[in-house]
Amino acid sequence: MTRILVGYLTEMETSGIDRYLLRMLENLRGESLEIDFLTLHKTQEMETKLAPYHSRLYQISSLKHPIRQYRETKRILKEGKYDAVYLNFSVAINSVGAWAAKGAKTPKVILHSHSSYVDEEKRLVRWICIVLHSCMRLFLGCLGTDFVACSQKAGEWMFTQKVRQSDRYQVIHNTVNVDRFLYDEEVRKEVRKQLGVEDKLVIGHVGHYCYAKNNFFLLDIMKEVCQRRSDAVLLAVGTGEDWEAVKEKAKQMGLADRILFLGVRHDVNRLMQAMDIFVLPSRFEGQPIVALEAQIAGLKVILSDRLTRESALGEACVWESIDHGGQRWADRILESWPYERISIQKYADVMKEYSQEEQCRKLRLLLEGK
Repeated sequence: MTRILVGYLTEMETSGIDRYLLRMLENLRGESLEIDFLTLHKTQEMETKLAPYHSRLYQISSLKHPIRQYRETKRILKEGKYDAVYLNFSVAINSVGAWAAKGAKTPKVILHSHSSYVDEEKRLVRWICIVLHSCMRLFLGCLGTDFVACSQKAGEWMFTQKVRQSDRYQVIHNTVNVDRFLYDEEVRKEVRKQLGVEDKLVIGHVGHYCYAKNNFFLLDIMKEVCQRRSDAVLLAVGTGEDWEAVKEKAKQMGLADRILFLGVRHDVNRLMQAMDIFVLPSRFEGQPIVALEAQIAGLKVILSDRLTRESALGEACVWESIDHGGQRWADRILESWPYERISIQKYADVMKEYSQEEQCRKLRLLLEGK
């Protein structure tokens, strides 16, 4: 039995890292691996999710108290006699757990990068975080035994070139459930009728409402589209710290009746069938899995050119700069419609890298130390 301590669970359904970790737990549970978790804030939802897997959940202090977090994590690792610690984070500032693992002499320390920039709207705070990240990433090579990134861009952000060129580094893509997102004409008709958008040009977006996702820019795009197409609507899926502010701004811009703010949904696969164009104008991301899901659903996607090129499966992807403004994005949207939805079979070879089987194989080898 190999005992693994995994960090960090945060917001469950609204966190991409949390969804990744829960999928990992579901796919890798078994007699050979015992997986426990760290969190900064324990909730009943977390405990309920983990209960079927008999995983322990430890609450530790936040980065506001780094020394306390270090001591707590070190104690958990020592008392639990863990064979490995698997830390998933977006900035090197959050590497206190890696220092604790070194202090506890944990045999295997796996560091996994899930982003490519600092998700902070305030310029001064963002600049301070970038400086700290740039300094602390230099030490990661000494703290970890294995290094993983969800994309090449995420790897470049987190790890030095020396680490990335070593045999201790690899890219493990997040998985995509291909069968769930395959285009279905009947589902499309059903969902469009339910939402009252049968005769509309339906633009779609899925993502957390935060600085990274650039949600306010979506309003600029929609303003331009709506001036040219009276039948255009936006399906906006997700929630987050900027959600209420974006909705209020939409009202001020006269777009409230042209945007369906759907919040957190568990039927994104069905909603994508109802969409005509998918847009993702993010400032940065580690690996935007929703872009792949949209392409699997046969959608044309307009992506920010700041995203990793691994986001594109083929000709269904159009790149555009967020510096060019909403008018240029509106041009791309209207130029792309109409079109014939493309069969996912054209991407079969590419999609093997994103399969659950491939991810599970790589993760099991990594966690079991083989």
